[in-house]
Amino acid sequence: MAKVMVSGEIDVSAERLWNLLEDFGSVGWMPGVTSVAVQGQGEGMSRTIGEGEQAIVEVLESIDEETHQIGYTITQNN
Repeated sequence: MAKVMVSGEIDVSAERLWNLLEDFGSVGWMPGVTSVAVQGQGEGMSRTIGEGEQAIVEVLESIDEETHQIGYTITQNN
C-alpha cells in the first residue's frame, strides 16, 4: 500500500485551519464537492464524497487535537 504525506503552509492561523479540518464529515471547504455522506463518529468513521461509481470513500484512522494531525485512508476511488 502506498502512503502519501502532504505538507505545506497556508496563510491562516493553525486554530482557524484546525476548526475546518477537525470535523471529518464537513467538507464544504473542498471545491466542487456537492454531496457527502457520513457513517459513524470519531476514529473509524467514514465519509463518502460524491455519488455513484465516482464516489470517494475515506475512513478516519486517527485524529490528534493536541498536534492538529488527522490520518485517513482512501478506501475507494483513490
